[in-house]
Amino acid sequence: MRMKPMHQGVAGLSAALAVSLTFAAGSATAATSTGTLGATTSVVAANSATVATSPVSFPSYNPVATAPTDGAGQVTVTATGGLSYSIGLGGGLAPSSGTRQLQGPSGGLLGYNLFTSSARSTVWGEGQSGFVGQTVPGTGSGAAQPYPVYGRIFPGQGVPAGAYSDSVLVTVTF
Repeated sequence: MRMKPMHQGVAGLSAALAVSLTFAAGSATAATSTGTLGATTSVVAANSATVATSPVSFPSYNPVATAPTDGAGQVTVTATGGLSYSIGLGGGLAPSSGTRQLQGPSGGLLGYNLFTSSARSTVWGEGQSGFVGQTVPGTGSGAAQPYPVYGRIFPGQGVPAGAYSDSVLVTVTF
């Protein structure tokens, strides 16, 4: 009986391993795909404030009435959280001796003022540097904060009939 040399068996095993390794290496090949990841933000100014207004609306004025004519509007401030500010209201288009004036037809001027409270005892103005009256202080919260504005037209003013208006500058100082 003749014996087969062992090297044939080893050679056959080597071939089988080589094939297995070839397939294993082929399945381990990795593919790659790339993309981009965006990143965005917005930077809020360290100290900022915006202002919006709702006009002061008065009912019709009766020149012979003995009671004042009252109206109301609003100033809304949105300021950075923790920011201290003050709100000033200018004298309007035709201020006169601490009184604002609505302008009407034929040069008619109707005296009125704006106040910080419904009692209408403290004129809302620009403080020391402008139109007489007090400013209103506030502190920002990051959200809109409304401030009522109370108006009063003084009684007993004989003026021509028609539409009257004024424009008052609102200043937020911080």
